[in-house]
Amino acid sequence: MKDDAPILHEDKPDLYRGNIHIVPATGEDCQKLRCSDMEKGFAESDYILEKEFATCPRRAAPIENFVTLAIPEGIDGMTLYAATQCPHGNSGPMAAAIGLPQSKLRVICPAMGGGFGVKNYQTNEAATGVLAKKIGKPVRWTLDVRGM
Repeated sequence: MKDDAPILHEDKPDLYRGNIHIVPATGEDCQKLRCSDMEKGFAESDYILEKEFATCPRRAAPIENFVTLAIPEGIDGMTLYAATQCPHGNSGPMAAAIGLPQSKLRVICPAMGGGFGVKNYQTNEAATGVLAKKIGKPVRWTLDVRGM
């Protein structure tokens, strides 16, 4: 963010750093992806449980399908139309997955019905963007109830 960017949340310094939402308990950016050394974690573990299990990927049933339309714009930009409840919060991780700077990804959420919280998270948006970038043409991906 530019040094002279307007501050949107001056009244909430404990929740925002500039215009980026932070986690009050740790002071870290909410949108920061965190990765660690898995092998080191295993080596330092007292006990490792290896077992297979299966679970359904969603617990809620939104009123409408997950639909994403990714439209490449030039060689370094993209617009994503997505049925998401969190277009701004997910745009950073989506841009990183697609291989674009966040400033070159525009995420638009048209009016949508109830998502009941399950549309707060990414589903097919980043993958749709990756496909559109790879082929240089718009891509639409729909996940219906069976695909969720």
